[in-house]
Amino acid sequence: MERADYNNGIRRLNTALLLAAFLGLPLAGLALAGREVSPYLRFPPWQRDMGYPGDNPVLFWGFWVLAGFFILLWIFLKQPVDKTGHPQTARKTEFPWWGWAGFGCLIFFWVLAWNRFAWFAPLQEYTFTPIWLSFIVAINSLTFRKSGECPLLQRPRGLLLLFFASAAFWWGFEFLNRFVQNWHYLEVENIGPLKYFLHGTICFSTVLPAVYTVKCYLQTFPGLQRLGASGPLWRIRFEEETAALVFLSVLLAFFFIGLYPGFLFPLLWAGPLAAWLSLNCLTKTPVWLGGLREGNWAYFFNWALAALLCGFFWEMWNFYSLAKWVYQIPFFESVKVFEMPLAGYSGYLPFGLQCALAAEAVLALTKGKTDR
Repeated sequence: MERADYNNGIRRLNTALLLAAFLGLPLAGLALAGREVSPYLRFPPWQRDMGYPGDNPVLFWGFWVLAGFFILLWIFLKQPVDKTGHPQTARKTEFPWWGWAGFGCLIFFWVLAWNRFAWFAPLQEYTFTPIWLSFIVAINSLTFRKSGECPLLQRPRGLLLLFFASAAFWWGFEFLNRFVQNWHYLEVENIGPLKYFLHGTICFSTVLPAVYTVKCYLQTFPGLQRLGASGPLWRIRFEEETAALVFLSVLLAFFFIGLYPGFLFPLLWAGPLAAWLSLNCLTKTPVWLGGLREGNWAYFFNWALAALLCGFFWEMWNFYSLAKWVYQIPFFESVKVFEMPLAGYSGYLPFGLQCALAAEAVLALTKGKTDR
C-alpha cells in the first residue's frame, strides 16, 4: 500500500471515530448523570426554552476586546505582503446568460419569501431551497465572469455530490444542537417526521455547495489572496502534547455539553475541527493546511470568509420568511443583526473550516486531488 493511500485510510478512520464520539458522548454524559435520554432522540426534535441569561455586559464586551486583540496580534505578526506572488486574475469571458437567469430567479424567490401573496400560500414555506439554488448559480456566474471558469462548469459532478454530502453534514449539527438548543425552527410541532426529514434534507443540501461556491469566487480576488498569504508563521512548540491536550479537552467538553450547555455551546462550532486536527497530529497523519506553517492563511481566509458571507445571507433571507428559525444564545442577546446575535456571526468562521474539511473530502472522490 502506498503511503498516500495509508494516510487517506487513517484520516477516514479518524473521521469515523470522531463522528461516533460526537454523536455518542453527549448522550453518554446525560445517561451517566441520571438524565432521561429519550427526549433528545425525538424526531422532529424536542424544542424548549433553555432559560439562558439574556445578557452579560462583562462577557459581551470581553468577547469583543478578545476578538480585537487577536486581530491586532495577527496584524502585528503577519509577514510583509508579497505583491508579486499573486498575479491579477484576467477577465476572460462575458457575463453568461445563465448568470442573468440565476440573479433573476434569486430576486423572484426573494420577493416570494418576504411577502404573503394569497395565491402562493400553499408553497410559502418552501422558498428556502429555490433562493439558495439561485444564489449558487448567480455566484458561479460571477466567478466565471472574473476567471473564465467556475465549479458549475468545471466540476459539475463534484458540485452535485456536495449537495448529497451537505444534507448529512448539516444533520450532524442538527443533532448536536439538540443538547444546546441554540436555534430552533418555528411551527415544527405541527410537522410530521417524514415531512420534516424530507424538507430539512432538501434545504440542508444547499449548505456545502453555497459555501464552496463563494469560496471559489473569493479566490478570484488577488488582493484578498495576497493579504491571506502574508499571515503569521504557524509555530507550535510541543505540538503532540498540545494536540493531546486539545483532543482530550474537546472530548470531555462534548461529554458534558448536555449538562452545561450554557457554557459549552461554542464547542459546537470549533470543537469538531480542533479534535480532527489534533487526532491526525497524534496519529502522525499529515493534514494539508494550505501553507499555514509558512504563513499562508489564504486557504483559511477563503473558507472562513465564505461561510461568514453565506451566514449573512442565511440570516437576512430568514428574517422575513414564513418558515424560519430563531436563536437563544446565552449572554449575547442585546445586539442582533436579523435574528442572530452579532457575536454569533463569529461562529461562521470556524464553521467555514469544517465546511472545508467536508467539501475537500467529497471533491477528492471526483478528482485525483482536491481543489486548492
